[in-house]
Amino acid sequence: MIFKEYALDPTLINNWDKCRAFLGPFGVENGRQVSSFPKYKKWKDLLIRNLDAKPKEKLMIVEYLTNKRNSEKSFVTKSRTYINSKEWLKNADIEQSSNPFQAVISTENNTYNHNNFISDNDFSDIHALMEANVNAPICRNVRELTRHIIPLLDQSRTIIFVDPYFYGTKNKFLDPLTQFLKIIANNPQGLKRVSIQYHHNDGGTIANPTDIHNIDDIVKRWGEKIQSILPENVAIQFHMWPFKDLHNRYILTDVYGVSYGRGLSKDNSGFADKDEILGLGLEVWRERFGNFLNNVAEPYMELSKL
Repeated sequence: MIFKEYALDPTLINNWDKCRAFLGPFGVENGRQVSSFPKYKKWKDLLIRNLDAKPKEKLMIVEYLTNKRNSEKSFVTKSRTYINSKEWLKNADIEQSSNPFQAVISTENNTYNHNNFISDNDFSDIHALMEANVNAPICRNVRELTRHIIPLLDQSRTIIFVDPYFYGTKNKFLDPLTQFLKIIANNPQGLKRVSIQYHHNDGGTIANPTDIHNIDDIVKRWGEKIQSILPENVAIQFHMWPFKDLHNRYILTDVYGVSYGRGLSKDNSGFADKDEILGLGLEVWRERFGNFLNNVAEPYMELSKL
């Protein structure tokens, strides 16, 4: 998985030093996120009420939380079931039974019954349960191309696929896209809040720069194929770029972004069936996401099954 999700007891953090110690290892670039358990506002309120800090130190902590949430995307944006009448650790014990965390981080006691517990005294970014990586070697089959980024797609509201050589009637592209769209169709954010785009080049190549797609032709042929794989309540836009402007392959969202070495297509030939998913640095992600979101022509094709 690109991201691992951790339940972090907010009452562990009662001063500036503990704030940095417990939250420092988290952030999408590190492959670790703090669960919205309870929802972020409630989690933050629990933390602030437990602080033993002077006003200046408290302000530093609040600013640090804001940066970790907004800039480093350290908190999962989707929420989990949480019963306010129960203690935090009892809630974690119940949730772990049905919807597991990578680990639960809290003070040592006898009320947690699972083996993925990290006590506050044992916590560090080198603990075995804290192992995480936003890079993953993959084989170019549908399962490997798609499964690693489920935690990313599940919490994203804007999702941009980029593959210069996408071709809308070829199964090597359509089969992975079908699975990506199925994952998005189950998005906990709710589909009405999710925007999906696909960006590719105009059909030109270095050898044949003028050999470009006929828009009317691909809208008809590609549109029929892609419409047939759309899940219910899903809409997707397609954007075209000059071939010289696209090279790398990405999935970019409002939460984070990854690159694929060879592309978003499957290949079982045995020759080019190995690839990797690579997490982007935060600045690179922001720049690439902004570029594709803001500097592209209007979509030439919009498909939906609403």
